[in-house]
Amino acid sequence: MIVDLVQSVLQGEWAQVRQLLFKHWLVQVPQVFEINEDIPWDNTGVKEKLLGPSGQLLFSPIVSAFLLDVRNTKSDLGGMNEIAGVDPSKTGKICGHVFKNEEETYTCLDCATDKTCVMCLPCFKMRSSSGSGCCDCGDVEAWLEGYACANHKKKDDDETFTLAPELKKRSEQLIEIILHFALSMLTHNDDLKLPDFFEKLEIESSTDNQQCLTMLYKNETHSYESVLKVLELYCTKDQAMFVETIVDREGRSAVKLGNKTDCTRAKDDHHLPRSVKVMDTTLFAFQNFSISLLTWLNNQMDVFPPLREIVGEVLLNSNFPLKKKYLQKVVLEDSKDDGDVRNEIDANEEAEIFNSVTTIVEQQESTIENSSFTMLENILLQDTQIWTAGRCVLHQLLMRTVFMIHDQKVRFAKAFMKHYNEIYEDFIKDDHEIYESVVQLSVQFMTVPSLARKLIAEDDAFSVISKAICVQTDKYAKCKILFDDHWELKLIFSVNVDEKIARFHFTSRSFPADLRRSLQIARDLDYILNAVPSETDWTRELIDGFVSGFADFLVFVQRLQGMDEVQLRAVEHQNWESEWETAFNILIRLKNAISLSISWAETNEEVHNRVLLMCLELMNNMPPVYTKADDDSKEVTITVNGESCKISHFDVLKSATSIHQPVVRIIAGLFTAQNHTMFLMRNEHGNKLQEQIKTILITNEDTNLYELSLRVLVLCAQSNASLCRRNGFSLENQIHNYFSPFWRSEMFDRDILMMQVGAAMTPPLKFIIHLLQRFGLDKWATIEFEQDEATAAQIKPESKEISKTMVTIAEEFFQCLILILCERYAHGVGKTNSIDRVKREVIHILCTGSHTFSQIQQKVSNDINAKRVSLHDVVNQVADFREPLSTSAGQFHCKESSLPFYSPFFMHYSKSDQLAAEQSQARANLNKNIRACSPPVLPDFLPFFEQIPMLLKSGILIHVFRIVIDRTTRRSRFSSDRLFHKVLYLIGIALNEEEKCSSFGFTQKAEQSVGLLALLEGLIGKPESSICPILL
Repeated sequence: MIVDLVQSVLQGEWAQVRQLLFKHWLVQVPQVFEINEDIPWDNTGVKEKLLGPSGQLLFSPIVSAFLLDVRNTKSDLGGMNEIAGVDPSKTGKICGHVFKNEEETYTCLDCATDKTCVMCLPCFKMRSSSGSGCCDCGDVEAWLEGYACANHKKKDDDETFTLAPELKKRSEQLIEIILHFALSMLTHNDDLKLPDFFEKLEIESSTDNQQCLTMLYKNETHSYESVLKVLELYCTKDQAMFVETIVDREGRSAVKLGNKTDCTRAKDDHHLPRSVKVMDTTLFAFQNFSISLLTWLNNQMDVFPPLREIVGEVLLNSNFPLKKKYLQKVVLEDSKDDGDVRNEIDANEEAEIFNSVTTIVEQQESTIENSSFTMLENILLQDTQIWTAGRCVLHQLLMRTVFMIHDQKVRFAKAFMKHYNEIYEDFIKDDHEIYESVVQLSVQFMTVPSLARKLIAEDDAFSVISKAICVQTDKYAKCKILFDDHWELKLIFSVNVDEKIARFHFTSRSFPADLRRSLQIARDLDYILNAVPSETDWTRELIDGFVSGFADFLVFVQRLQGMDEVQLRAVEHQNWESEWETAFNILIRLKNAISLSISWAETNEEVHNRVLLMCLELMNNMPPVYTKADDDSKEVTITVNGESCKISHFDVLKSATSIHQPVVRIIAGLFTAQNHTMFLMRNEHGNKLQEQIKTILITNEDTNLYELSLRVLVLCAQSNASLCRRNGFSLENQIHNYFSPFWRSEMFDRDILMMQVGAAMTPPLKFIIHLLQRFGLDKWATIEFEQDEATAAQIKPESKEISKTMVTIAEEFFQCLILILCERYAHGVGKTNSIDRVKREVIHILCTGSHTFSQIQQKVSNDINAKRVSLHDVVNQVADFREPLSTSAGQFHCKESSLPFYSPFFMHYSKSDQLAAEQSQARANLNKNIRACSPPVLPDFLPFFEQIPMLLKSGILIHVFRIVIDRTTRRSRFSSDRLFHKVLYLIGIALNEEEKCSSFGFTQKAEQSVGLLALLEGLIGKPESSICPILL
């Protein structure tokens, strides 16, 4: 047989070579992979045979065909190196070590391009450095410096392997035979007979006493205990546990050996959980051999390195019939709507579509079994049809081949993006974990900076991913369509934002399993956007590709806009808790993609302006209020201290407010691109995009820009004032997460940034009055307020409770002003850098008490936009380390030199943090009344925001200062110590501004308006000012 095989290879008769190999395997494989009749799940004997002469008998004919050596008895391709003239010791390539599940990986925080770049232990030990997939050692794009260990660093004398044409042709043909056989077995659908190509071999076989197996397959829908209970019908408890372990590890296991009738009865009688099949024993043996054959092929790439490229080319170029129902997309345009509403309908899946939005389409299904798909496409599209062990060996094959050669990696990436939606549809319907799915391979190419940009520019990768996540979550989007001034609820699959507002709705079920799997697509958004381009990296194709992708991404993001609205309940308690968790689960998966999108836009003016215009137009087409009160949107005139302005009416107490405003927060982030937004502050005529942006901002009320962010802050203030007690835990939990380190960077921090944008672009008078009205303090801020309240108190004794509420809301109002004026360390706001921001945050964390390094890590905000900052270095700069004791871990303590940066009103302080900071400083005797510390000297604002300090010179604000001081002097029930403290703190900020710029003029205006100095002097030494005598 070996002689005939080698002769056929020499003559190029590849059909004969295929037939000889298959005949040989048809005889030998059932003998080697013989099934134990008593314990069919035990394959220990098979492993021993594969390591012995029987295993060599399976693989040596293949090696003989490669070597053209009839006397060969070895089972590896080591002899190919001599024939090809290849020296395997000449390294200088990517390591490519494929990690096993749970295997430890190593990275370097200083040198890695991102957190996905890892090394195996041998490479990490050999690499000189200051600090799941395959090892990235040797990949230049994975590391900023020190990209390789000594073994994988490219050398000047490294040679490029070039095989002789005849040798290359022979290798390609043999590899194609091997891969065709293995894929045919792994994707075979008929469990009771072998593939058709065995029938042509004319081997005698009898079906009278066909031996079969009852096979148990892995799924995630049944518990471990329920499976054990059924397995114990066939074996002991220990054996059942062993079988269950095999199923979890390999994806399937034989349970019973017998004839077809017995195996079918065993399957049906006991109602075995999980997926159970009856399979022919010979087919089972060949499928197991296919896995062994691919494992052997993977190992030979280390023995004969040129094999990697050959296998990769075969996978990418050789065709293979697709044996599954390939889902066609039917794209229809609604004939009843003039808008550009396009609806994608799965060809094999029913879609319930309303007649007012789409045309009814019959379900279509087509089976494509032709040679138009490559082997690689088969692996991608049939991944979920294969059990775990088969998937893993194919994934390893890909990582050892196409991912090791850049050109092949590019072609793999393009094929992956071509079938992206189909791949994820299969994954969502599957029940295996993501590390067992082909979708996990996206990290291998999407995190390569040059390749990611190439995919966005040439293959619309950003758009493809964004559309996929929209399509897979369409069924959870509910849309309100405007008909004759009333709202009607309808379920649709696509949205024209000019007429419809789609929002997610999860009242019946919290975070469904298929949604959880669909949101794995968000990982790919993080990967594809991870490497932010520089100004020189942009091309016309990249600009258009990114903007197009962002437009599709915005369609998904706007479904969160206004989600889970809350209306304060004033009379009766809420009967049931509203669903709130799903929105936050979606947002935490999107927040990195949102931040990265903003970072991309900042590096190119055209992209920035197109993205900003897109967001502004979307908000312009969406109503600011979804659930309206009767008097909302009516324009009212607010007068305070003789100053008045017109503002649209809105009462957070009566109208519904949503804490989810992602589109508004994206707009806020875009205003941090100083070079691209200054045109808004100039009167010069700009380009077409700039003029369109100006037109939208001018035609709308200037307070609309920050209106929604302000409403959220007012809602939080009302919650702190205990006005939301009847709303249950749903609102309380939402507000807790709003300030949580996990979400605040894309929620609370962005809202403060948007308030700063509003303060910079709105006249100070209108801005302050707008805040007073929204906080419900426009009457509280008048001198006559107490007289009116005194009269009301005689009639309504509960007014004392109202006074406490008003004071709490007033404290929140001043807290908002303090944050607008003080938070200058955010990217794009003040003249600071990332290190300054992290230092300030670490100082305030340590001011609440001593912390271990891990505790500091948990509390520091995660800003993916920030440049690389070593948290370890920052902590050492601002803190002293105290050695661990027998009863406690080593902790960091804030240095005295860092205390001048401390602010009791730091934006990320909760009430408990604020109290802990004051108590911690008091215990340390650093200041007997730390609550009275003076405001730190703040960095200057960047040009776009430099008008913000003008708020302090506003006559209306100085008037409010006077009212608070006057009420504090009289110990009014409409004032408090904390309120007085915040007013003094704001005055301190104004004095700091005047010290930096003598022309600021706060002192002069305050004296002329209200005689502020005399008011403050009158409080010195009095008990009313005991809260902060030093600051006073």
